[in-house]
Amino acid sequence: MISIVLILNLFFVIFLIIFTGWLLVQLFFALFIIFGAPFVPMSLKKVKKMLKLANPKPGEIFYDIGSGDGRALIEAAQKYNVQAIGIEINPVLVWLSVRKIRKLGLEDKIKIEQGNFFKKDFSDADIIFTYLLQPAMSVLEKKFLSELKQGTRLVSLAFTFDNIPFVKSDTENSSIRLYKI
Repeated sequence: MISIVLILNLFFVIFLIIFTGWLLVQLFFALFIIFGAPFVPMSLKKVKKMLKLANPKPGEIFYDIGSGDGRALIEAAQKYNVQAIGIEINPVLVWLSVRKIRKLGLEDKIKIEQGNFFKKDFSDADIIFTYLLQPAMSVLEKKFLSELKQGTRLVSLAFTFDNIPFVKSDTENSSIRLYKI
């Protein structure tokens, strides 16, 4: 016959496993509050399509909001000779981006700023990339409408702006959209 102590120990172990799992899930979501939206890297193919849609000119100022590992910045600087600026809140991704940029010798063309993009002044932007969740897009839209100069191009992946004039979508991927102030 199984003893009561053994049953209680078994329930305690099961409780600890469930509690630990719950705690890990809470920690996972707390990281989004601390570091912003989850890092979901876009493919290089999508980066190239977004850049083609934006049609950057040499010397233009290109921002990637939530720049992640810097792949869009690197592609823009190398292929289009723009001055690229990434805004990223996650210090690990900032470190990774800076490391990649140094390794490629692109420090003169790309800058990474660690911080909250809601507090950044984008008035000098010619092009802004966004791959953010819809709530962030809605807040940024108000900021962009009051801050950006005429002619600034915004390229979004997956999520939309409601009040910024839509120009066109990528012919093969309609979730890549170009807007213009």
